[in-house]
Amino acid sequence: MSALPHEGVTVHFAGSDWVVPALSLGQLKRLMPHFQNLQGGQFSIEQIDSALQVIHAALSRNYPQLQLEDVEDLVDLATVPILMEAIMRASGLVRQGEAKAG
Repeated sequence: MSALPHEGVTVHFAGSDWVVPALSLGQLKRLMPHFQNLQGGQFSIEQIDSALQVIHAALSRNYPQLQLEDVEDLVDLATVPILMEAIMRASGLVRQGEAKAG
């Protein structure tokens, strides 16, 4: 197996281990509206779309062949918060070991 281009947080989902890297600054800039959309308290189609956009952007750095439609099929509702936390940690938006609000 060849080395992945970016280090990150390993998450097991869809029967495999995936290395979730940090978002690039350009990705973070483009995805900021999606992060803001995810702050809302009500669960909506828009929030699902935002989560998929963010997850796809991060995973595509190490898995460029992965399409948005693949992410839609691979990721389930239980995995979304795990992947989002991994993306936030890898990107330095949440420090490892930092307690979640709630």
